[in-house]
Amino acid sequence: MAWHLFSMNVTNVAVAANNRGENEGNITTLQKVLWEGVTHTCVSGEAIRRGLRRVWSDSGKVLRENQVGHEANFDPVEFLDDDVLGFMQAQAAKAEDEEDGSGGKRKRLKGTVTSRTGPLNVSRAISLEPYHCEVSFNSRSGDKNRTSLYGTEFHATAYQYGWALTPRALMKPERVSDVVLGFLELRDVGGNHGRFLYDFSPQSIIYRWTQDFAPRFLYCYEKRDQIVSASKIKQLVERNDLSAQELWVGGDIADSPIGKFLQSKGAQVYPGIKEVSKMLLTKIMSDLEIG
Repeated sequence: MAWHLFSMNVTNVAVAANNRGENEGNITTLQKVLWEGVTHTCVSGEAIRRGLRRVWSDSGKVLRENQVGHEANFDPVEFLDDDVLGFMQAQAAKAEDEEDGSGGKRKRLKGTVTSRTGPLNVSRAISLEPYHCEVSFNSRSGDKNRTSLYGTEFHATAYQYGWALTPRALMKPERVSDVVLGFLELRDVGGNHGRFLYDFSPQSIIYRWTQDFAPRFLYCYEKRDQIVSASKIKQLVERNDLSAQELWVGGDIADSPIGKFLQSKGAQVYPGIKEVSKMLLTKIMSDLEIG
């Protein structure tokens, strides 16, 4: 059976905002979702994937996106982004001759599509704190025009999100390490402008390395009395729906009651997210028999 890697990350607390500039037009809204009956802000999985690609680019990885003019052919063997994130290229329809059934020819428009579904799946990030309509309205001094009155929408919160990857679905399974380490360096995932600095690297992380097809622990974090916990994980382990021995835990949650409980049940628990990620990758390379 194939091995699957699942991860649930929770970020540090920061202020999310999406305005292009403090005085350039009206409010550019944060995305919202009704979560457990209360409004929360969210960040799309595509924005997170884009942030991951940027980490790879800054780290000097071989990406098709970095080729001159973006004219390089799609190649999931050569290019990390084509392998992990997938691609699609649609060619405009061209007229081609085909038989008309009576011995003659007729023109028919045919287009082509070259695509690969990316093996990496990323969930939408959901804020841990409910959104309470934090908005500021201001006016610009001097000459007046349609942008003289402007507003800013913001949210002080941490976000939780998950991702999934089957390493053997990659053309080069060893690239799982680029994915794991890339998520530890995330920052600019704010959306269409991304001008504000928001540390999207994980404050706490829970991995699951398993042959089960379903992650089962997505959105496992909650915040109660200003403390981040993951009681859903404890419930799953106690019901035997999740084996603690498949879990690798790191960051702030490692020293919490949930972290200590999981460790008592056989989970691998480390104080640092980099440490737990390094140890997990050693296990993954061993199970996949990658030298």
